[in-house]
Amino acid sequence: MLCFRKKALLGCVVTALLAGCATTQKIVIPSYTAPREYKKISEIESGGEMKEGVYLALAIDPEVKGQSVASEPKLPDLLVNGIKQGLTETNFITIYPIFDEAYVQLDIHVLSFEYVQTDNDIKADIQVSYTLVKGVSEYLNKTYSGRITRHSSQPALLPSRNQVLLDLTRDVSKKFVSDITPLKTNQLREFKSLPGALEYVLTYAKQGNFQSAISDMEEYTGSKDAGFYFNLAVLYEAQGSETKDMELFRKADLMYKKSMQTGGSSDELIVGTKAKFDNFYRLFKLTEKQRKANKQLTNELESTYGIGE
Repeated sequence: MLCFRKKALLGCVVTALLAGCATTQKIVIPSYTAPREYKKISEIESGGEMKEGVYLALAIDPEVKGQSVASEPKLPDLLVNGIKQGLTETNFITIYPIFDEAYVQLDIHVLSFEYVQTDNDIKADIQVSYTLVKGVSEYLNKTYSGRITRHSSQPALLPSRNQVLLDLTRDVSKKFVSDITPLKTNQLREFKSLPGALEYVLTYAKQGNFQSAISDMEEYTGSKDAGFYFNLAVLYEAQGSETKDMELFRKADLMYKKSMQTGGSSDELIVGTKAKFDNFYRLFKLTEKQRKANKQLTNELESTYGIGE
């Protein structure tokens, strides 16, 4: 029995060592999350005065409603600013500057707010309703909750009331914004193994030197398989995510397809990564198109109302 245990232990050690040797190379690249309510949001598109595109815009009612607002006067500004910051992250939806004249309006209502602090504890929670009004009709209503609990044996280390309010309002604001607009995020990309003569390019990639890695892979004259084209696709995607260069994304798309055509269609990593890229690529093109249309609206508004003069 003792001998068996020693063998089992030795087997575990060998397995662990082998697993360590097989450590995969991964990088983190910028990406987008898709808005959950995109279908609804796409229906509030409007034509600009110049009729050269459709824009997405809403105006935020600065008068946040709710009984709790009177007892916590900082809540309105924090909630309004939370929405503004979220929307301007990608500018997928532009903010209409004149609330009374906007076709789509956003009303914010604090349904409940509670803040309790003792010597060593802080408990706070909030529930906020966001309502999009299209014309004269309620179009979309979403309610979100946020909660914070903090404990410390040293009261001086507890967060301030202002910090708690900021964290709570950021939490609910981000939840709503992520439902109506793409948000920036990060995703992992994992590489396949490369021929020995090209292994060093993965070091370039880990260092963020994607251009050098791409250049050396493009100059490679050896045999190229699904893994080669897949790794090149990942590098194009990573470089494109940093530069927002649509041409690099087109090349990434081409290399992902070539990887699938050369045997990658049966590789779980290649298939899964290509699916993530396809979703990102579609969302990126949509976001860029909408951003340009919204820019036209912004120019019109600045001209009409003298904003920025």
